[in-house]
Amino acid sequence: MTQLSFFSRAQLAAMRDRTAARNFSPERDAFRRDHKRRRDHGKARRHALRIYQQFQASCPDEPPPIPPRPAPRPPRTRPAALRPPRPRAAPTSDVPHSGTPSGG
Repeated sequence: MTQLSFFSRAQLAAMRDRTAARNFSPERDAFRRDHKRRRDHGKARRHALRIYQQFQASCPDEPPPIPPRPAPRPPRTRPAALRPPRPRAAPTSDVPHSGTPSGG
């Protein structure tokens, strides 16, 4: 009988600090991250294809066509009320300033 633990092996592996390992390599770590991303993407594609093929097989006669993808949305802009105020230039005047409070 094995000892009970709070975390599974997968959870412990996710928490492990790879940089503390004696044989840590940044190149290997970058490859590992990229490879995981590609594996996850391929798995999602295969799963979607499997679901679609099952859907096609369940349709009588001819399956409905796949609808076209919607057009990309334009980038969102913030309403004028939420935009930060623009800095204003200092007012300029043609009258020379003498530096005294009376202006003379």
